[in-house]
Amino acid sequence: MNKSLAAAALFTLCSVAHASSAPDTNNGFLTGKLFQGGSQSLRTAYVIGVLDGFSYAPVFGAPDAKVAKLQRCIGTMHIDARQVGTIVDQYLVAHPEWLNEKMQPVVLRAMQQVCATNGAAID
Repeated sequence: MNKSLAAAALFTLCSVAHASSAPDTNNGFLTGKLFQGGSQSLRTAYVIGVLDGFSYAPVFGAPDAKVAKLQRCIGTMHIDARQVGTIVDQYLVAHPEWLNEKMQPVVLRAMQQVCATNGAAID
């Protein structure tokens, strides 16, 4: 996926999240409810943006090993961007209690679950 296209889609989706009413945002961050209302391409771009952000997490003190495990898990599953988006979509359907929460932890939890199921636990 073209990174500038993904970045533009992410910016657009975040702008929509910021402009939305309080029930759909959590302090200006995208929530599960707003995420579900986006198009397939915007949801996919958002998830890839979050995962790209996780790859820079060591700059903020996250353990390199944990980030490497996430990247290794995604690589061993041989999944594309759309499939990663589908994993997060399915996680939200199975866990509606996350609909009013920020999406970053939802993406992480969804990936932790699928990686553990596929024998590549992140933590």
